[in-house]
Amino acid sequence: GKQALTMDESVRVVFKGKPNKGITARDLVSTLVVYAEKTVGKAVYNGRIIEMEGVEFLDADERYILTNAVAERSASAGTVPSDEKTIESIKSNLEYLKSRSDAEKSPSVRDTIKTIEKYLADPVLLKADQDADYAATIEIPLEEVTEPLVAKPHHPDNVASLSEVAGIELDEVFIGSCVGGDIESVRAAARIVEGHHIPHNINFVVSPASLDIYTELAEDGSLARLTSAGATVIMPGCGLCMGNKRRIGPGSTALTTTTRNYQSRIGPADSRTYLGSAHVAACAAVLGRFPTVD
Repeated sequence: GKQALTMDESVRVVFKGKPNKGITARDLVSTLVVYAEKTVGKAVYNGRIIEMEGVEFLDADERYILTNAVAERSASAGTVPSDEKTIESIKSNLEYLKSRSDAEKSPSVRDTIKTIEKYLADPVLLKADQDADYAATIEIPLEEVTEPLVAKPHHPDNVASLSEVAGIELDEVFIGSCVGGDIESVRAAARIVEGHHIPHNINFVVSPASLDIYTELAEDGSLARLTSAGATVIMPGCGLCMGNKRRIGPGSTALTTTTRNYQSRIGPADSRTYLGSAHVAACAAVLGRFPTVD
């Protein structure tokens, strides 16, 4: 039989140049909102695919952060062009799968290994057609992004510069989730807090995104640096993100690296949640408040 499928329209987002020092992939997520609002309106993403270009400088984990966050833009999908970094990431994934204890026992793992090997034998790098049609094209000049961006309560699209929130006192700082618990984000946080002591009134919690990441962070000393500074490292996974593994208290103000900060999602209705990068979160944990740009 046949099934008619209607493809979603695409919005083309072109990042121009390279990010300034201190600007992370998490900040690039917020620029999707800022520059859409400046041009065609952020509703342009609704139900459409966001096709992002000009992100060759991002590694595989950072590209994941960027494409993962399109869900909060109400987009149906997010893509970046594949390149040699993509191939290297796939090869790394293949090595991981082959090292698993169930590599020979699990039918799904065996099939995945075979499929990846078949692809790598004759890889095809996917990119947009030269004459592709787009619902809109948005350009983001990265030289204009001079400071980290955060999302204020109670929506991921409520974007503000770090200067706008500097000095706001916090009760809880959480680093984790699918877009904040990756290995490099947690490593960066460990480097920032090393040698410092988290104030007693700050509940600083870290949850690596997966057991593999947790294990590697334990082996390289990152978790020890975090706990020495006063962090609580919890079991890997989503952690605070959905509010089911952990919640914040009444009237609390939290800064998290999670994807969403809707009212009552991770705490009572009178709590407030800000979103930001692991770098900003680690600095905030040390200070007990949002840092300044300096």
